[in-house]
Amino acid sequence: MAVAVGDLNGDGALDLAVGTGSGVAVLLGQGDGSFQEARTFGVGNAANSVVVGDLNGDGALDLAVGTRSGVAVLLGQGDGIFQAPLSSGCCGGTLLVGVSDFNGDGKPDLAAAPDSVLLGQGDGTFESPLAFGTEGLNPRSAAVGDFNGDGLPDLAVTNWGKADSATPPLSGSVSVLINNTPRPPCRGHGRGRGCPGHP
Repeated sequence: MAVAVGDLNGDGALDLAVGTGSGVAVLLGQGDGSFQEARTFGVGNAANSVVVGDLNGDGALDLAVGTRSGVAVLLGQGDGIFQAPLSSGCCGGTLLVGVSDFNGDGKPDLAAAPDSVLLGQGDGTFESPLAFGTEGLNPRSAAVGDFNGDGLPDLAVTNWGKADSATPPLSGSVSVLINNTPRPPCRGHGRGRGCPGHP
């Protein structure tokens, strides 16, 4: 069962989005550790993963849901209610792990385990996944973070083992995939990391 956290209705209290056998159950938080009764939004299949982010740039949080038939996006209205799902029609079984701008175009992208990124179009739709591969065997899960401090999101991937004969099978390993996307040049008074006047 998958779960994600975010302020889905804009009241300052954290809410829950929980994967179910047919979609996502949204539980709006009361701000005191209790939640309202769940409201379910269908996606046609069981949700194996859920991530939260503003996927179409309207300021309201949306949900991206991985299912056995593909990735479904439920665009939020800002009040805890979500529109009918947009289905990618690809990527069945995708396990989504995070939302970030991986290619620096200002549009949110999706990170998927074990080692893929789905580039966003800025309207809640996404391209087919780009798989990057790792040095390990049978990658299983992933997490997003800036691991080298350059301001760009990277991927850490866990593997069952290493791709070398000296490492025992099932010993486990972690591969860090560093994002090498070129950053746009600073213009005017840059605010980004590495721009003049900013460390």
